[in-house]
Amino acid sequence: MGRYALWPLPVLAGLACSDEGQSTTGGATSSSSTSGGAGGGGASGSTTGTGAGEPGWSPVPWWDGNCPLQMADDPESAFPPLEWGACPANEAGCEMLVKNWPQRGPTALAQPAVLRTASGYIYSLYVGLFDYEVRIPLVGIDGRASVVYRTPPNPPNPACHPLQVEPYESGHWFGNWVLGSQPKTTYVFQPEGLDPSDALVLPPLGPNQQKRSSEQIMAIQYDFGVAARIYDRQTGLDFQSPDDMGATLPWPTDDAAFLLLVPAPNEPEAWVWTREREVYEPLITPPAGHVVDVKADGTRLVWIQTPPKAEPGNGEWPAGTLYSSAYTTVQDEVVATALRPMPPTGPGPESAIGGGYYALYSAYTNLLYVVRLSDGRQWVMPIPLDEFGALLNNVSYVDDTYVYFKTGTNIFRQRLDALGPGEPPP
Repeated sequence: MGRYALWPLPVLAGLACSDEGQSTTGGATSSSSTSGGAGGGGASGSTTGTGAGEPGWSPVPWWDGNCPLQMADDPESAFPPLEWGACPANEAGCEMLVKNWPQRGPTALAQPAVLRTASGYIYSLYVGLFDYEVRIPLVGIDGRASVVYRTPPNPPNPACHPLQVEPYESGHWFGNWVLGSQPKTTYVFQPEGLDPSDALVLPPLGPNQQKRSSEQIMAIQYDFGVAARIYDRQTGLDFQSPDDMGATLPWPTDDAAFLLLVPAPNEPEAWVWTREREVYEPLITPPAGHVVDVKADGTRLVWIQTPPKAEPGNGEWPAGTLYSSAYTTVQDEVVATALRPMPPTGPGPESAIGGGYYALYSAYTNLLYVVRLSDGRQWVMPIPLDEFGALLNNVSYVDDTYVYFKTGTNIFRQRLDALGPGEPPP
């Protein structure tokens, strides 16, 4: 997952807080904790059925907060089958999500979660309907919903703010929080095939606006990037980053989580938390420069290294270099190989790793860059523009077949083999 002055994901307009990307690439899935959407509320009409009529709804058993959270008794009646259509200019290999539900407005859609299995892709969506209803469907490889959560229409004040579902083959991460005079936050892992009453309820971690997971680890970033926190499902323990350094949202793998910590203004460094050592440790700390992004997928470790800012107090970040190393969580074992120059980007950009590829969006150029990690070959693509001209706000997922991304108004996927031969490193 979906971004940043240490906060790269804009949330849906008209919602309570801010939004993040969701991506299940290289083991990590990211999403924002809040949702909603802009556009007309008011008029009734929240049914999104597939023809079988509106389903019944049951309370989610692990949630006991002072606002309702429900799940559909018949998920396929609660959300229509997923459809993809051609992109606005019929770009080769490009598809965009068909919004075949009664959306509240053009921006009432958060970034997706994407999981590739041996049989196909699984998705989780997060959509805003009329009367401020939110639905979160988990969609299987057949395009049909297997689980649908919702906050009902016209929620009370304070309203619930459910998190995005992050799917894995053994189950999915989920959660809910509510603000107000009696704030409450609950995170869970729902095992596949078990009743919701059997969900693993995590210890209190505090409210957040961004989270990201692997199958075993869930990470959150506290508001304003003041710190990060990691929960390890394998051990049942949680760990907060040093509270004297700002933190980006961690990128978890099966045994570790990678993040930027900022010991001084405009001086981000790459750090790592590991299950083996149960501490946050420096990983990449250039003597003359900074790290503005770090990702790993269990096979490769990648990062973007830049010179210092020309004007430390303000100004643009300079262009950097993409480096790669064999996967490691030990600073002395990092063997840096320069892959290619990269465009300017600030700390914690919209990016993803998976399937031997790295994808990055640069807000400075408004272009999406996809790099093959085996040889540094790069593909550069403009962002498809719909009738709203919305910009990209989340790089959701990448593998050796697709890159998924979200703009302010829709979700897109682009086949890599339709992008042409690409460019070798200079």
